[in-house]
Amino acid sequence: MTIWDLVLGAGLGALGGALHLGLTRWRAGQIREGRALLILATYPLGLVSVAICVVGAAALARQAAWAAVLGLAAVQLIWIGRAARRLERR
Repeated sequence: MTIWDLVLGAGLGALGGALHLGLTRWRAGQIREGRALLILATYPLGLVSVAICVVGAAALARQAAWAAVLGLAAVQLIWIGRAARRLERR
């Protein structure tokens, strides 16, 4: 295990989390457009993006896969914190 395994794992986890949350936000915006079929069709993409990033981290090293979970959690906490601050300003 090296520090690079942890850094790359956390980076891949953060990338997977950002892709998932970005796609989820885009899908939520499609509700107003009435594109239910498109929303349902793109549902698996968010899950697949996370899975690909975590499996990619696991291919590097076992510790990188665990670091990917930390990257996912960090992105979610940052994303939710930003959303909460936006709601407080309204």
